[in-house]
Amino acid sequence: MPVKKFVKSGLKLHGVKVKRSDVPYIKGMLLAVKQMEKPLENFPDINEKTPLTTIDKGVFKHD
Repeated sequence: MPVKKFVKSGLKLHGVKVKRSDVPYIKGMLLAVKQMEKPLENFPDINEKTPLTTIDKGVFKHD
């Protein structure tokens, strides 16, 4: 199914009226979201891990 038709049919299913001029913008947003999700496929649990913090020894000695 072409992306334009996919966008229109998906929005119509949710009762959202679609303007022809809005379809390219919505298509761009969907593609941007898809592109940003791509790295999460390699690291699906990245947001569940606690980040590692390194502290300089001098901070403890002179604090």
